[in-house]
Amino acid sequence: MNNPVIYISEYFDILASLQTRDSLSIRERYRQLYELLDLFSRQLLSDKGKNYPNLFARIGAISEKNSKVRTALNIVRIHAQAILNREPLSEDEEQSIQNDIRLMAFAIGELYHGQIPTRFLPIPFPSQSEAIFLPEQVIKKIRATFIDFDNTGQLLVIPHNSIDNTPISVTLHSFKEEKEKPFNGTLKVLQPGMQLNLIQVILDENRNSYSADIIIIEPDILLDISAVAECFKEYGAHPLNYVLNRLSIDKNTRYILLGNIANLFLDELVNENTEHPANYVDVMQKAFRQNPFGIAACPDLQDEKSNREFFSDCKRQFDNLCHIVRNELPLFGISKEKALLEPSFICEALGLQGRLDFLCDDLSAFIELKSGKGKEIQTGKLSTYSENHYVQMLLYFAVLHFNLNISYNKIKAYLLYSRYPQLYPMTVLKALIKKAINLRNEIVAQEYLLQTHNSPEYSQSVLSHISSQELNQKKTNSPFWEKYLRKPIDNFAYQIKTLPTIDNLYFMSIFTFITKEQYVTKAGETYYDSTHGLSTLWNVSPVEKRESGEMITGLILKESTLTESGQYLSFCRIISSGNSTEPNFRKGDIVILYRYHSDKDNACNQQIFKAYIESITSEHLLLIMRICQRNSHVLPVNEQYAIERDYLDVGFTSMYRGLAYFLQANDDRRSLLLGKRRPRIREKKYLNLLQSGETDINRIVAKALSVQDYFLLVGPPGTGKTSHALKKIVESYLQESECNILLIAYTHKAVDEICNSLISISPDLSFIRLGNEISCDKIFHKHLLDKILTTCQRRSDVLEILNHHRIFVSTLTTLNARMDLFKLKHFDVAIIDEASQILEPHLLGLLCCTDSNGNNAIGKFILIGDHKQLPAVVTQNQELSEVKTPELRNIGLYNLRESLFERLYRYEKTIEPNSPFIDKLTRQGRMHPEIGNFPAKTFYGGELYPIPLPHQQEKSLPYIPEAEPQIQKILSHRIAFISISGKNKISSYKTNVNEAQWAARISAVIYHRITKKESFVPEKHLGIITPYRSQIATIKKELENTGITELLSVTIDTVERFQGGQRDVMIFSCCVNAPFQLQFLCNTFEENGQLIDRKLNVALTRARVQMIVIGNPHWLERDTIYRQSIEYIKNKGAFFQI
Repeated sequence: MNNPVIYISEYFDILASLQTRDSLSIRERYRQLYELLDLFSRQLLSDKGKNYPNLFARIGAISEKNSKVRTALNIVRIHAQAILNREPLSEDEEQSIQNDIRLMAFAIGELYHGQIPTRFLPIPFPSQSEAIFLPEQVIKKIRATFIDFDNTGQLLVIPHNSIDNTPISVTLHSFKEEKEKPFNGTLKVLQPGMQLNLIQVILDENRNSYSADIIIIEPDILLDISAVAECFKEYGAHPLNYVLNRLSIDKNTRYILLGNIANLFLDELVNENTEHPANYVDVMQKAFRQNPFGIAACPDLQDEKSNREFFSDCKRQFDNLCHIVRNELPLFGISKEKALLEPSFICEALGLQGRLDFLCDDLSAFIELKSGKGKEIQTGKLSTYSENHYVQMLLYFAVLHFNLNISYNKIKAYLLYSRYPQLYPMTVLKALIKKAINLRNEIVAQEYLLQTHNSPEYSQSVLSHISSQELNQKKTNSPFWEKYLRKPIDNFAYQIKTLPTIDNLYFMSIFTFITKEQYVTKAGETYYDSTHGLSTLWNVSPVEKRESGEMITGLILKESTLTESGQYLSFCRIISSGNSTEPNFRKGDIVILYRYHSDKDNACNQQIFKAYIESITSEHLLLIMRICQRNSHVLPVNEQYAIERDYLDVGFTSMYRGLAYFLQANDDRRSLLLGKRRPRIREKKYLNLLQSGETDINRIVAKALSVQDYFLLVGPPGTGKTSHALKKIVESYLQESECNILLIAYTHKAVDEICNSLISISPDLSFIRLGNEISCDKIFHKHLLDKILTTCQRRSDVLEILNHHRIFVSTLTTLNARMDLFKLKHFDVAIIDEASQILEPHLLGLLCCTDSNGNNAIGKFILIGDHKQLPAVVTQNQELSEVKTPELRNIGLYNLRESLFERLYRYEKTIEPNSPFIDKLTRQGRMHPEIGNFPAKTFYGGELYPIPLPHQQEKSLPYIPEAEPQIQKILSHRIAFISISGKNKISSYKTNVNEAQWAARISAVIYHRITKKESFVPEKHLGIITPYRSQIATIKKELENTGITELLSVTIDTVERFQGGQRDVMIFSCCVNAPFQLQFLCNTFEENGQLIDRKLNVALTRARVQMIVIGNPHWLERDTIYRQSIEYIKNKGAFFQI
């Protein structure tokens, strides 16, 4: 998403409108001023490669060379945030906003080098005494921006709570007290502009500088504690270990399996019922169902002897953990009834996050489980344990200490090696904690520089340093190093070094893109209307998050229910009278849950729990816990809670792993993907298949069956790409004996649609669905792998079931986590639906992996999608992800934010305009022609025709005699535009009350028109699209005012959420109140000289029977395509000026 463009004259016009009181409150005016400041800072940084996680950082960046501008903008920021957070100002609020408007005008004039209108003069600069300085006491944490080092080596930083731009000096305690100077590495990698957390800061006696105990680089970038600990290798602790770990394929060894099974054993034993204690056979069967592919495919278990030894080790682990849980825990004063299993913590102070194995609910002790080997234990005592295990324990110590203010000596920690029936107490070593944090800083600095340079060449220079010589810091030369540890490092280095030129450019470009995207996603977006990113948990106030719909408070837990499918938490919602914003949460969203009694509680000072939303209404919320907590003390009923959005790294993990598969891919597949060889087709077979008649579907099926490498199918809106085309292709493949088919989609909803298509072929068709009950429609539960494997007792049983089934269905995310499947089964074809919504690196692992024989795991792939509808969501703007390398552009790779589908489509069209490897569906059965004609002509070159179905042949719409005449005229047209061009009294640019009122009036009449013939079904009959959460809430209020209860169930959402859906009638509230909002409303690209707006395409093609657009044409017509659409509607006599 790009930042909207706003010109200096428009800034001054907006500021002038804020000078007048009108009917807006001080808070509403400050909200607009804050939005303007936010937009102003983003626009000036839109061409920068760096990421700025918050407004203070952006202000610092744009005013780097103008201290007066920095002071002016920080005054506006501090005052606006205080008002928005309902904090009183020390001066008259009207005078304050008038002064702040003038300060804002001054900054705009200075940075745009323009003349400031006289109405904003004089500029009210504060006196020096008004500047805010740090308080003079010990401070737990200071967030600051690093400027430079002074001539004595002290850090010069600007604290974020200051409007004064004079840096303060900071040194580190450890430099005075510790010989090793643990943060030497950190100081070497500091870069001007980096965000810092300074921990345990005190004012020096001379009052000229501050000293800190710990320094954290870029604290918004949370690293997993386990990922940091895993960088402590037997041969050294180098930040490049982090990169190497990410670019490695997960090993499937007996020891990995034992570790995973041990975790399940511990969970089951802690949660066992005394009347029905955990039984080894039952738990082992559960382990089998959880990871059937891993156990069946493990190369260490391929003979009978190793198989027996493995299950013997499993039994020993179970017996040891039984002894620990049932006998040892009580001796250490630990009650399993008070256990939290796998509780999560986010520690912004230290830039870390982690999940413990076992924590007492009174926080007195925690246990970390490891499946250790005998070398770690001698004569029953812990003589030496791995440094990485110790580091992991220490970082958990530190997180509990800083998050929950628990003294180190108040927490007891135990290491539990499942191979031995004993708990081993651990002690705190603060020097090693600092060493680990220093490594964390070096890793983050490495990521910071990679994403800042945003260059394949720089990435190449970093990765070229990965060598056994560089990483072997301890200069070890043991046999274990030579035989096991050195080899994977040298293999990776060799693979990188020997990549052909285009392969190397491709690898480095993808690697750079993923690193940038992950960094920006963690730190938060830097674009208009953006509150995304995990850092919003601590960088955005609760008031702002509630009002933007990104946080729900006032949740009272009423019931916790444990079932076979999971733990369900039922909440009632208490809605504050001061906040009626519609929450930006939907069924299926992943969230963070924590106890919340006041705005002092947050995700960084509470235990957090991860969950999915099962259902949400204005009064109730139902969550499904990702990890069950059977201890009733953990989540007590009648307590208050809050939820916020969670952001998972799993997508990035699979993309990095995809690059690892790319390095090891067969040359044949790499050459295909990089255009070194053309795809192949069996022309004779193709011609034979066409003999039955060259209809669209026959031609498409013939191509799909005849290609040997890949086939691309464009499926415009309403063309039935899943229900018709995919179904016909699968039917045809099933007629080919022994052909194994893999069906993939990006979303669970799309996978359900694929399953529907399969059972429409035959209700008895046998297929396996990967996933779980939570994400799967109930009617397909019997097809879930977990259900089918219920009777499996042995690895051979799994192989028999896999061999018996020819069709497997999965989301891409689920499949990427179960890559062991491809060591057990070869697929002749993979059909990937929604392919235009999938980033290319997400597919690399799937397309580049090999089977047990070293052949491509997937023979050929078919991609179904539509690049003219909405693509994958990418955080960085398109300029940063643009590909400039000629070699890559020659294979269609213009921008890394595009899908593989779009790249190959462009490439095929360039190489061979009538390529046999692409085709498209041209008959749509959704939109009435009067609705569909404009998108068909504008976006699809006129090659999208109605089938036509009966509803597409209807001539007129039902007459509504009781409706007022103006609405009767509007609703007599299939597509109409309601022009709202009068002045809109707005408290935010993201609301328009007039549009909301008209949306409600039209909805009410539509409701009465429908109920004259049939019952009103919201999911079928009516939907409303609008771009902003605030406008969604405004429309909901207006629907409530109609008094029609059924209208409260109508889906009102963004166009992104509506993609893939349809309704009989759609209403589109554009909510453009200023010209700069157009670039947020649009998503435009050019193809063959034609502008195509993906968002408008999706918005206009959701309606079957009628489409009503509401907006301000004065602003909308500044955009070329909107102007064309309004002209199209005017020519039909359906433009109505209100």
